[in-house]
Amino acid sequence: MKKNAANPRYTVIIPTKDRCEYLFHTLKTCSEQDYDNFEVIVSDDGSKDDTRGVVEEASRKDSRIKYIKPENGSGMLYNFEYALDQVKDGYVTALGGDDGLIPNSISDIDTIFKQYPYDVLTWPTPIYSYPSEYDKSGRLVIKAKFGRPLNGQKILKSTDIINKQIQNLEYVGDSELPMFYVKSMVSTDVVKKVKSITPNNVFYACSVPDGYSGIAIAGVIDEYIFSGKPFSIFGSSHKSTGNAYLDSTKKSLEIANNFFNSVSKVPLHKKLGSAPYSPLIAIMTADFLFTADDLNGWKGDISKLDIKNIIEKSLKELKNGNWAKDNVSRELAIIKRIAEQYSLEDYFHNQVNSLKRNTKKEIRGNAISSKQIYIDASDYGIENILDAAYFCKFIHNAGENVSLKSLLKGVTNSISHKISTKKNAGGFPPESEWPNLG
Repeated sequence: MKKNAANPRYTVIIPTKDRCEYLFHTLKTCSEQDYDNFEVIVSDDGSKDDTRGVVEEASRKDSRIKYIKPENGSGMLYNFEYALDQVKDGYVTALGGDDGLIPNSISDIDTIFKQYPYDVLTWPTPIYSYPSEYDKSGRLVIKAKFGRPLNGQKILKSTDIINKQIQNLEYVGDSELPMFYVKSMVSTDVVKKVKSITPNNVFYACSVPDGYSGIAIAGVIDEYIFSGKPFSIFGSSHKSTGNAYLDSTKKSLEIANNFFNSVSKVPLHKKLGSAPYSPLIAIMTADFLFTADDLNGWKGDISKLDIKNIIEKSLKELKNGNWAKDNVSRELAIIKRIAEQYSLEDYFHNQVNSLKRNTKKEIRGNAISSKQIYIDASDYGIENILDAAYFCKFIHNAGENVSLKSLLKGVTNSISHKISTKKNAGGFPPESEWPNLG
């Protein structure tokens, strides 16, 4: 529907916990917005660091920033729901405590909504990785097409997006999926529509809130807008759960285990064996699809969702990822449980025995591929999410002016990276080392 309000309200919710050193820069990106009818709601899930102090100091400088705290630190999922319940009518997006907005992006988003009669706008989101012990320089990855940053707008059909997810089971890599965690702006009317068909009138019905939001939204709207130009940016820090799960250090295992404990109250869908939460993208995507399909009035059709495809794509993730050994064993046990529910044990074991794990090196330095541009953050003085946000704005404004010399240098580095990636790093851990899921 067309939003005719001359000055609609835009809200950013930031459900967070114990990320104050990154949240400081995230809030800086929110203050770099020239749109007045705009609010930032930081919902603190019982942080033990100085999250409240950081938010209150930012609020003194920018009254559009607000601090809230649900009672008793009730966990990530409830924190998201609680923050969403505080949003006034208009449009909403969500950021994590280390993500950010591109400067003046709210005004740019408002301009697009005034041009197109839709309730949802999505975009391909760059990723900034803070410097770490694994990558001293830090890295920025920008979505591109043959070395050129994306731009322009187009209209997408929700049925096409759902069908693509059923086939690919890859919600993270799908730039067009309208999840309003970091990569979409959504009318509160759409949020209310999802809540109206969900038990207990909540929005979030899965163990994790990010990709599910995109699947749920796609099933209650027919079409929406896609912009090649991004308006926000993902941040990845040493406190990011995804990073922790790839490592086997004591600190990383603690972060991963704390996250698993926080989502353990909501197991995977019964059609996935009611197994514990899994960070495998294929399994998460399937969980989102099965859960959304249970909603009374969700318009998606998942009849072609194939269990063998879920098993195969999950195993390929383990094959190609830099997973710590103990975590590989845990995920194999979960995939096996799913296979057993459909009498596919032989298929599962044949797949496991036929695959050899690859040691996939992370690309370093400046490089390009057909779909992404890789930026060495230290080369350009990028030290935090605010720096990265400004850099992304410059790159997309530059557009076709990216020099041929820089592209060729990136191609050379990309080829070197592919040559140096090691193959056949051995098989999966034996089944005797897999955990008992109970």
